[in-house]
Amino acid sequence: QRLRLKALGVFPHLRRKQRAQVALTMHDDPFSQYAESMAGLRNLLDSPRYHDVTKAILVMSTQPGEGKTCSSTNLAIAYAQSGQKTLLVDFDMRRPRLAGVFGREADSFPSLPHILARNDTSLFETLPQKTQVPSLDVVYSRASRSISPSVLMGTNIITDFFAWARANYDHIIIDTPPALSVLLINALTAADQCIIPLTADRYGLQGLASLHENIADVREYTNPRISVMGI
Repeated sequence: QRLRLKALGVFPHLRRKQRAQVALTMHDDPFSQYAESMAGLRNLLDSPRYHDVTKAILVMSTQPGEGKTCSSTNLAIAYAQSGQKTLLVDFDMRRPRLAGVFGREADSFPSLPHILARNDTSLFETLPQKTQVPSLDVVYSRASRSISPSVLMGTNIITDFFAWARANYDHIIIDTPPALSVLLINALTAADQCIIPLTADRYGLQGLASLHENIADVREYTNPRISVMGI
């Protein structure tokens, strides 16, 4: 209420589950209360009110452990289950999570920062990897000591990548680093909307207000279409 942000949905807490289990709830337990809540969010975003402004959605958080990766993965699965060609992007290049969620070995996939570092747009088509969910592809990242994500952000290759993704997918869900970073600012310039998952007993209003203010600055100077859709 204080930040005038809309609550898009409320999701039940899943006890005694590992991160990877929660992240795949939409696929593994499609009739659970959690899955029904996520399907409701997908239906809301697909409604005439939001459909044209949610092609690329950034899922972000004020701090680690608030459900960002689980929310982005389940939302991507929900879109894919509706028959829409969906791309889930692991944009946390320093602490990537999605390979662990989908059970991929570290050297078994092309890595986003490694491909971007080659500065060759023809290599983008090698990035998406099929999953057990029809219509869902994932772009994984692998941390590297020789590639600096902040250096990549200084080039146009990120803009080129997201332009390619928009041309080839119905929806793009971007899983980001927590809080505001150089990586996140560049992701913001490519997205249409932001969704911020919050855990009721963990988040601080000051951190959320600061994040919201920083997004407003990005909107003013680089991306007039970006906004925080809700929490």
